[in-house]
Order: sequence, then C-alpha cells, then structure tokens
Amino acid sequence: MNCQRHSRVLTAHKAAWRRGNAAGLARLFVENGFVLSPRPPPIRGRGRIEEHYAGDGSTLLLRAIAYATKGSVGYVIGGYRYPEGPDVGTFPLTLQRAPGGRWLTVSDMDNSNRPRAR
Repeated sequence: MNCQRHSRVLTAHKAAWRRGNAAGLARLFVENGFVLSPRPPPIRGRGRIEEHYAGDGSTLLLRAIAYATKGSVGYVIGGYRYPEGPDVGTFPLTLQRAPGGRWLTVSDMDNSNRPRAR
C-alpha cells in the first residue's frame, strides 16, 4: 500500500465519521469486520458496526504513523484527535484488499490516551 492508498482509507473513515454516516462507515469494513472499542465487547459485522456508530460524528482528525501491506493484507497505525488539541488516542486498522483492489477494514481498535475514570 502506498501513501496515497493508506491516505484514501483514512480519508474515507474521516468523511463518513464527520457526516455521522454510520452506514457509510460500516461499508468501509469487510462483511464480518470488527470494531474493538475500550468499553463494549467486540462489535462484529457491518450491521452491528452500523448500529454501534449510529448517532456518532464529529470533526475527528486521523493521521498515519506507520503503514504496510503484503499481498492482500495490510495495516495502518495512527493517531486520532479533534481540531482543538493533541492526539487523544491511537488505533491500528487491519486491512484486506477486496476484489477490484479496494482496501477494506477488517478491524479497528481504538486506544484512548485519556486516563481511565475510576
């Protein structure tokens, strides 16, 4: 995956998130993809991913720290933040190239940099 391709993956995620487009965001995943968030158990499948993201949306900013591919699998390691501050978390996206060459997310794991509430 070259710089342009990993940038397209992150741009598609940002655009869907900003619009609050849960269905569009879910379509960026493989059919049985995963969302691994800090609090709920793993979310699996596009339908459940769409439900999970329903009502979300903001001016989320994503940046790649590292990325690579080998054959039809790849990853992007990145940071996320909002316009008004530093990174509030990190993420690894695991990716799979679909027929036709489009890269889809297999899993997205959010790792908050914020201290845990006790």
